[in-house]
Formats: sequence, C-alpha cells, structure tokens
Amino acid sequence: YSYDTNFYSWFVNHNIFSPIFFKEIHLNYNSIFIIKQTVKSPICKKLVYFFFQKFYNFFTMNNLDEARSFFEKDIYATQTTGIQIDAVDTNYSKCSLKISEKHFNAVQGVMGGVIFTLADFAFAVATNSKENVTVTATSQISYLGATKGDTLFAECNLVKDGKNLCFYEIMIYDNLNKKIALVSTTGYKL
Repeated sequence: YSYDTNFYSWFVNHNIFSPIFFKEIHLNYNSIFIIKQTVKSPICKKLVYFFFQKFYNFFTMNNLDEARSFFEKDIYATQTTGIQIDAVDTNYSKCSLKISEKHFNAVQGVMGGVIFTLADFAFAVATNSKENVTVTATSQISYLGATKGDTLFAECNLVKDGKNLCFYEIMIYDNLNKKIALVSTTGYKL
C-alpha cells in the first residue's frame, strides 16, 4: 500500500482530517457521509469526494477481468456449475448460466440448488473485493416459476448497507425475461 499510505499520510500530516477517516472510508465506500463528520473544510470535502470518484477502482474490484480472475478460484460455481460473471460494479453484479442437462432434476426442470448457487455466487461477486470479505448470514429464496429459456441470469443489488451487515436482493430471470426466483440475502462483513 505504499501509494495510498503516502496519500493518507499527507492528508493526516496536513491536519485535514483524522487518521481514522481513511480507515473507515477505505473499508466501506458507502460511508462517504463520514467526510462531513471528519473533514475540516468545505474545500477538502470536495477534494476527498473527488478522490473517491476518480480512484475508487484502485481499492476495489470494479473491473470485470479482475473479478473473473479473482472468482475463478470458486471451482464449484465457475467450473462445476458453469456460472459466468457478466458485469460487476460497486454493490452490484450480474452473472449468467447456460443451462445444460447437468443442471436438470429428475423431472427435467432446472434443479433448485442450481438456481440458488447462481444467486449465491452473484451475491459473492457483488460484495467481495480484494480486501473486503462478506459471507452469507441468512438467505431466503422464493421460486416464482420454471424456466423455458436456455440461459439464467442473476442480478444482485444492494438494498441496505450497515457497519457489519448488508442486505441484497438477487433477481433470477431467464433469457425470455421470465422471472424465475427472488433471493434475499443478509451478509456479514468479516
């Protein structure tokens, strides 16, 4: 962290804000409101906000290739199940799964566990970065219908973020735009 440590030190040494500020903001981008409580002048508030808008990707995994590289270690989701990461952004992800025979249950429908795995992986992609780890605390799935399509998509969006817990909704739909399931997940930040 030589670059960002030097950057932090400069602001702290110039008495712009306390050392705790960068620790808090570095761990949780959504805590931008801390700027109002910690930064001492309006000009510095604007400067710090500009910094996060321009350099947030330096600290997090908003890059699609970087996310794919990081999550390829999730063998079950990416290789066994075949889930792909289609998009990633702050507190958001979109993943897809091309349905094949290995995903069917005994009555030739897509296995519920496959749908849940897709949702759980989308949650992992949306909430985890190089430095921040979030695990599922609770998760609830409501199956809305059976797919007639050949591809499933999961879009994961933040609903509420807190200090230790976060709440996300993951919508599962198919390539025919039919809603298949809705998953509500509470994550715990390690």
